[in-house]
Amino acid sequence: MILARKPHTVGDRRRYIVDYSQWLSEGSTISAAAASTTSLTASVDGVTHDGTTMTFFVNGGELNGVFVVNLQMTDSLSEVKLDTIEFFCIAP
Repeated sequence: MILARKPHTVGDRRRYIVDYSQWLSEGSTISAAAASTTSLTASVDGVTHDGTTMTFFVNGGELNGVFVVNLQMTDSLSEVKLDTIEFFCIAP
């Protein structure tokens, strides 16, 4: 599912937080989280999670470029949710 389409300033390192509290079943929590991109000019790192949110950082990018960050969240019931966020790069 495409969660959002967001601007990203070239060269910035920005933190993003995805709240899964509305998706999780009652009593379940996030047990694993991963984020990745196939972009050659942008990267994703610093992926962490707590009970209901996933946090990650997006770095770099190329002016007027577009890239996708793929998210995978697994909960304590072994359910898996796959999401994407599209970023379009703007000038500083």
